[in-house]
Amino acid sequence: MARRVQESFIKDWKEVIAEAARLGGVQDEELQWGSYNAIKQAFRKEELALIRDEKMRRKMEQKAAAKAQRHLTCSAEHRQKISDAIRAKWQDPVGSSTNLPIFYCSVDV
Repeated sequence: MARRVQESFIKDWKEVIAEAARLGGVQDEELQWGSYNAIKQAFRKEELALIRDEKMRRKMEQKAAAKAQRHLTCSAEHRQKISDAIRAKWQDPVGSSTNLPIFYCSVDV
């Protein structure tokens, strides 16, 4: 029984000391017991957000690269033929409208 009383006294004593340490002195800031875990969770959330943003940025870059590859690709010769056809159209807008060939660029997919 004496042992139980002694353990109870030590437990109460530890709690009083811990509470005094938490509250601090007159000029000290009161500590929060869960502050370490809260800061750790905040850092983890920030880290996860950065990872998510990085994945999203990479995905957007991949989409942009894929879109750039899908754009029409024409050789210089093909572009010259298109330019000549447009020039002919502007020189004779009425007469050449039915005689112009239709040029399409190939699409790389």
